[in-house]
Amino acid sequence: MIEIGEAKWIKDQMCDLLCGLKIIKVSMMNREHKFCFLNHTTYDFEMVLQNKTIQNVKQNGHMIRLLLDYGRELVFFEDFIFEYKTVENVTDKNQMVIYFNNEMALEIKVKLYGFIMVGTRSELEENDVYFKRALSVIDPLDEDFTYEYFIQETKLNEPKHTVKMALATEQKIPGLGNGTLQDILFYAKVRPDRKVETLKDFEKIALYQETKRVIGMIYQHKGRHMQSDILLNKGGYEVQMCSTRGFCPICQTNLNEKNYLGGKVIFCPHCQK
Repeated sequence: MIEIGEAKWIKDQMCDLLCGLKIIKVSMMNREHKFCFLNHTTYDFEMVLQNKTIQNVKQNGHMIRLLLDYGRELVFFEDFIFEYKTVENVTDKNQMVIYFNNEMALEIKVKLYGFIMVGTRSELEENDVYFKRALSVIDPLDEDFTYEYFIQETKLNEPKHTVKMALATEQKIPGLGNGTLQDILFYAKVRPDRKVETLKDFEKIALYQETKRVIGMIYQHKGRHMQSDILLNKGGYEVQMCSTRGFCPICQTNLNEKNYLGGKVIFCPHCQK
């Protein structure tokens, strides 16, 4: 799953490699995927994108936005593999291929599920609540992402929530998924199922600080170690809370894994309270 740290790095790569390129052809749904969601027909994508130039690439949360001519945008979010490669190496096992005027292509594959949208910014904001939300919030690495803003958006001062519910549901921080959240909670020494009303002020501050720090580290290291960028290079950030580790890197206690709020959570029962 592409999360906010990876999305930032992929945006940088796309800016360097794709900006200024002209789209000469688009091929859609070469392999059907029932959880690849499009906001227009495949024909519309192919016709609208042809002969457009990529002017810029932006990232909001986990969304990657290719800005094209005439105010059009091509937007991806959720679980994708992007592969920038020579035309002769393109396969037929993909949900989208964008061919450029430099004999290169961007091959796009959906893993679990993903959304591909095209339209103007105003059209996308009007018709997609996730797009509108992602563009309306402050990025965690922005200086305006203050502690007060963090508390306001996550509702950490309100009762009847757990920490995971506060930080990683309802797009409170778009792009913050389980993979990133688990390391944030590990470094902040807080369990994902902890009731927020039991948190001390210093623990809330730790959650804020680690949210900024861990996302920044993932970005600086060009993604997490189990994720690949558009040149298929693995990221350099070593994830602490992952099922392949099995034990806590600090105290060596066996890690706990359980399904919670729509996904698996991993934590150390000794270090996290």
